[in-house]
Amino acid sequence: MTTVPDTTMPLPPYPGLDIFETVESHDVDGAQVRSALRRVNNALDIAWDAEGGLTKEQFTQLVCSCFYNRLLDQALRRPSTYGVAFLIEELITELSA
Repeated sequence: MTTVPDTTMPLPPYPGLDIFETVESHDVDGAQVRSALRRVNNALDIAWDAEGGLTKEQFTQLVCSCFYNRLLDQALRRPSTYGVAFLIEELITELSA
């Protein structure tokens, strides 16, 4: 049995996010962008599970409207979902201060 690589492009979780400049600032291909988007989406789930207080939709909208390109930049630089989740928690802490 052969496996087919996943070529579907995950979408940013918040409509209207412009990721073009962030992607263009890196020398990456489509597969790397797809992986980075998945990492950010997974990191949002991890950070929301740890955060509490807001609904998932509220948390996603807050984080994405304020920090999505910064998170995507992190995901493109360092392929670590937990690194992105940690950055989300740091940024939320700064917002709360």
